[in-house]
Amino acid sequence: MPNEQEALALIRKLRSGKKPKTYKQIADCLNADQVPCRRNGEWRPWTARMIQMNEGAAFGLPLSACDGKRCEGTEAAVMDTKKLDDEQLARFTTAESSSKKILDRLAPFLAQQFPKGDFHFLDVGGGNGGWTDFVLDHYPNCQGTIIDNAEYQLSQNAPHDRKSLILGSATQLLDTLGEQRFDLIFCHFLLHHLVTGSHAESLGMIMETIRDLEKLLTERGRLSIIEIVYDAYAIDRLPSKLIFGVTASRILAPLARKLGANSAGCGVCYMSLKQLHDLLAQAGLEIVETRDFDDYRHPAPVKLGLHIRRIRPCLLWVRRIGEE
Repeated sequence: MPNEQEALALIRKLRSGKKPKTYKQIADCLNADQVPCRRNGEWRPWTARMIQMNEGAAFGLPLSACDGKRCEGTEAAVMDTKKLDDEQLARFTTAESSSKKILDRLAPFLAQQFPKGDFHFLDVGGGNGGWTDFVLDHYPNCQGTIIDNAEYQLSQNAPHDRKSLILGSATQLLDTLGEQRFDLIFCHFLLHHLVTGSHAESLGMIMETIRDLEKLLTERGRLSIIEIVYDAYAIDRLPSKLIFGVTASRILAPLARKLGANSAGCGVCYMSLKQLHDLLAQAGLEIVETRDFDDYRHPAPVKLGLHIRRIRPCLLWVRRIGEE
C-alpha cells in the first residue's frame, strides 16, 4: 500500500482529472490491492470489499476520509435502492439521549412480553451499535444481533460477548439470515429510507421488507418499528407522494436541504399511520400500541404545501395478527 505522502499525491492527481469509478480503476491507479484511508490521524487500508460495500467502489469515500472528514460508511447498492452519502448517513447515528427516550417508551412493552428479559433481538440497520449496546446494558439476559450493509459502520462497534455482527442488507434479510429467528426485531428509522426509482416501487420494497421481518419472528416474537409519520389534512396518501417527489429530485435538492430534508436528492418515503397499518396487515401483522415522540416543527407554508397537518416520530409495537 502507498505511504501517506504517496497517497496524498495520488489523491491530488486524481482530483485534478477524472475520478476512477470502479475498484479496478482505483487498484490500477494505486498499483496495489488496498486504498489508503485516514481517520482520526491514523492511516488504514481499505480493501476491495470495503470499498465495494461503500457506494459501489466510488473513490469519494477514501478521499473524504483522507481529508479528515467524518467517515461513517454508506449503504450498499442492493436492488437499485438509492443511497445516502456519507455526511447524510452520519447524521443518523443514535445518541445515548435518543436511546433513553426510545427505551422509556419501549420498556413497558418489553416487561410485559419478556418479563425475564431473556430475549434475542435483531437490530436492522444497527450501524455502529449505539442502540444495541444500550439495550444490552439494560437487559443482561438478552442477546443482540446487528445487521447492516455498511462494513465500516459495523467496524465501529465496541466488542461485546452478547453481540453478533452481520454484514447484509435490509432488503435481503432472509437470504442473509437463513434459518435464524428472533424474539424481537428493531426496525428504527429505517423503512422510509428504502427508496428506489419511484414512490410506488419504494412502497413495494418496504412491503417486501416487512414480509421478511414477519418471517424472522419466533412464536413469541414482537416487532418494534419507529417511523416518522404524518397526519394529512384530507387526502391521507398525498403527503407521502409529495415528500418523495421533493426529496428525490436532484433539481429541488438545495431547497429540500434548506427545509431540513437530510435525504435531499436521494428521496424519502414517509408514510401515514394508516399506510403503515395497511402494509403491516398485508404481512399478517398488527399494531398493538403506539407511542409518539415530540412533533417536528416546520413553517406553516411548508406543511400546507405538503398537505401535512402534523408530523412526528412514532413507535409502533407490532405482533402477528391474532396473537395475544
